Amino acid sequence: MDIGLAMSTHGLLTRDECDFYLRRLEPEAMRPIELAQLAERLGYHSLWFSDHVCMGRDLGARHTANESGTRAYPDQPVMLDVVATIGALAATTERVRLAPSVLIAPYRHPLTVAHQFATLDVLAGGRLEELFEIIERFAAEVLPAAAELEAAPLQ
Repeated sequence: MDIGLAMSTHGLLTRDECDFYLRRLEPEAMRPIELAQLAERLGYHSLWFSDHVCMGRDLGARHTANESGTRAYPDQPVMLDVVATIGALAATTERVRLAPSVLIAPYRHPLTVAHQFATLDVLAGGRLEELFEIIERFAAEVLPAAAELEAAPLQ
């Protein structure tokens, strides 16, 4: 059995009976390189990273993932970039596989995402986890539909 580990890129996740909360951590407290190396020594198969580009500042906004609607994120959370983080870990680990568990694609151009992750996979010696199937499907299904929408005349 292969066991992966969810790595922090933007805080410490905690839960109560019905909601989750993210406690702010400074980047040096997250220690992604140190934790990735430890996970590799302990035999973990893969490391997974969630992604956020930005968070809304409306502290009163209802958080749809929480049963109570309470905001899950702290004001001004630290958010490490998932691509840069995976790149740093690819350079400082040897065996463990790496992947984003969530990638907020609408904030990025698909060609940039494909290029970044293809480069990461080469630099990591092929250790990115099943990402190319996702990129290939996105390119085959979403890009043609987007091109059609772009080409359609406005009515």
